[in-house]
Amino acid sequence: MSSQSAAQPGDRIRLKATLSPPAKPALPGGFDYARTAWFDQVGAVGYAYAPPTIEAANVDGGTLMTRYRRGIEKVRQAIAVRIRAALPGETGEIALSGASAELASDSRVQATYLGGGTHDDD
Repeated sequence: MSSQSAAQPGDRIRLKATLSPPAKPALPGGFDYARTAWFDQVGAVGYAYAPPTIEAANVDGGTLMTRYRRGIEKVRQAIAVRIRAALPGETGEIALSGASAELASDSRVQATYLGGGTHDDD
């Protein structure tokens, strides 16, 4: 969940996205993301064109595992709110991406994360 979305754990959402299979190694003998994704049960990677629209809010309790996962996600969201309040700006976003496995909302931090840890301020 992102701080930019009103969706809550268990909500049914709709969004327009592009999905593709995980990438094969760029070089012979290189890191095989597709193999790692297979064993992590990731079938596709991609991105959304716009924030999701909520089709139906979570109204039923769901299975025990669904309720457990929803509770864990609510705790993660609460941690994210506290980190953003205590450490505003880029510092908080970097701390958040490490503490809760949530991709930061600051575009420079996203570029750093997606670019392998380096960025230019130009």
